[in-house]
Order: sequence, then structure tokens, then C-alpha cells
Amino acid sequence: MFNEILLKKSDSGHLFIRDINNTKRKLERFMQLNIKSLQVVSDFDRTLSKFKFNGVNNLSCYGVFEQDPELTPLVRSKELTKKYYPIEINPNMPDHEKLRYMIEWWEQAHEVMIQAKLHKDCLIKTAYAATVYLREQVPEFIQLAQLHHIPVLIFSAGLGDVIEPIMKKANLYLNNVHIVSNFMAFNQEGLLVGFKEPLIHVFNKNIATVCEMDYYKTESSKRSCVLLCGDSTGDVHMSDGANFISEEEHATPVENSKTTVLRIGFLNEHVEENLDRYKEIYDIVLVDDDSFDLPMLILRSMIENETV
Repeated sequence: MFNEILLKKSDSGHLFIRDINNTKRKLERFMQLNIKSLQVVSDFDRTLSKFKFNGVNNLSCYGVFEQDPELTPLVRSKELTKKYYPIEINPNMPDHEKLRYMIEWWEQAHEVMIQAKLHKDCLIKTAYAATVYLREQVPEFIQLAQLHHIPVLIFSAGLGDVIEPIMKKANLYLNNVHIVSNFMAFNQEGLLVGFKEPLIHVFNKNIATVCEMDYYKTESSKRSCVLLCGDSTGDVHMSDGANFISEEEHATPVENSKTTVLRIGFLNEHVEENLDRYKEIYDIVLVDDDSFDLPMLILRSMIENETV
């Protein structure tokens, strides 16, 4: 029944599945195992949050930071996003060629913040005051996951110091939610003096980069079903690089020693140029979809299957 619903949704023109058989195998494995086997790994910007709201681009983590009143016009004039974002989404440039530009972007952005001498309290106030729209069903998804003790890891190349107050404001920073992101270092006066290691950018978002962080020392991180949600070509690797990940894409559902990663990709812009690439790397691609309905459908189906 669940697979039939999913495949029917693909007729809408907003959902694409390149390898139907492999995707069905993964979904069947999810349904075979209980919810204690499930963990969720999701990007934040343009994945948990909307890409647009009423036709206007939704604020990203760095967009929230740029609203901080402590920033000078000189700092705002850097306009790093205008320079580097087109490189990030360029479908004609391989990821390995984009890498040095992404490192440049993040290092320059962080240096701009340090030069601005931001105060921690002011940044928190700015984050609370900012309007960042989450996708429909995201609050319900996180609350339902918490009810059933399912960990939700927010893995972001943005700013953890911005994501955390946004989640608190929405009453979604629950005990099952973990944030792995770029976090700031402040001195005793509360002024920004640097960033904690490691530097996380869009193309090193994998477990090998952050394996020393607390979440990866818990049993939750070793759950064998991973529901991965992202919006960039780099996000598909968010579950890569840990010793417990030994996924075989065509493993049979009975191989309980294998980790199954179901990758859902939100393709938000430049659809014609990027759709084929996204279909290659994500199991399911959602186009022009502002909701979190599909991850919610998967979560509910696993829970309902458990009670049958």
C-alpha cells in the first residue's frame, strides 16, 4: 500500500524516481525494521526551511546573520553569496572543482563576521526576530519523531548559532533534535572571535568531517535506517564516512547488517539544468514542493506498520 501511494504521487509531475526497483527495496527494508532502527539526517536551509515564501526567497542562516544591526554597510557590501552561490549550483561544474570556491566562501564569510565584532546577545536577538519559514509538516514531523524517540540530526553548513534560536522559537529544539553545524566562539565579553573546528561547507558535509562531535558517539547515530533529506548535490553525502555505514545500494532487504540510506532531494531552482543530476544521486527528487509531506508519509507509515 505504501509503495503504491508513493508511486502514485510521482504522477503529479513534482516527484521523480529514477530507479524504482531500488527505491522500493529501500522502502520495503524501512518497513521491515522497526522505528528503533530509524534516524533522520536533514539539511536545514531550503530543506527544513522553505526555498521561497509568497514568491520571495526565504532567509538562509547567513541571510539572518546579514540582518544583524551590528553589521556595517562595508560588511554587507561583500555580497559573497552573489559571487559564490552561482558556483555552488552550477550544473556544468564538477563538485571537486567547486570545492576550493566553497572553502573560500565560508572562510571569507567567517572572517567578515569576526571583523564585524558581533556580540552573541545581539546575534541571538536577530535570529529570534527573523522570519524563517519552515516547510509545511516540518513541525509535525519533528514532534512525531520525538514522540517515538527517533533522532533528528540537522546537518548544516550554515550557522548553528542561528539555527538553534530558530528551532527554539518554533518550539522544535526538542530532546531528539541534534544540530551539527558551524558554531561561533565568543570571548568573555561575548564578542565573536572565531569559529569552532571543523569548518563545515556544502561539499564536506559527511560524517568523517564531524565524527568527533557528540552525536556520533551515541547509539542513535548507529541506527541502520537513515532517512536523508537535502537540497544540494553535497547533501547526499551527509551519511558518508562512518565505520558503521556499509550501505550496498542493491542489498536484499534481509541483510540486517547493512545500513539503508533513503535519500530525498528537494530541487528548488534551475530544474531543467539539474533534474537529471539530482535523479542520479537522490532516490526521490521533489520539484517545486514546499511541503515535508513525503518524509512525513514515510515516518507515519513506519509507525503504523509497527502497530499492525
